[in-house]
Amino acid sequence: MHYSELIQFEKLETVIQFQQTNRIELLVKTYVISDEMANKFNNLVFEQLRFNEVGDKKGLFIIGNYGTGKSH
Repeated sequence: MHYSELIQFEKLETVIQFQQTNRIELLVKTYVISDEMANKFNNLVFEQLRFNEVGDKKGLFIIGNYGTGKSH
């Protein structure tokens, strides 16, 4: 028996061109984020976006190679 007989996965696309797809809603609903990345969003990114709280807010500069998910 093969794993493919037990579990079905959708094909993983490494680069997604949003302007060239009509599946944006499905892609957003099925996007999976790691626990580590979720913690970074909560503790680093979202903290800088809380403009209603007093404190020193900083800009965010995201660097990454083409197709690494920066737009997410």
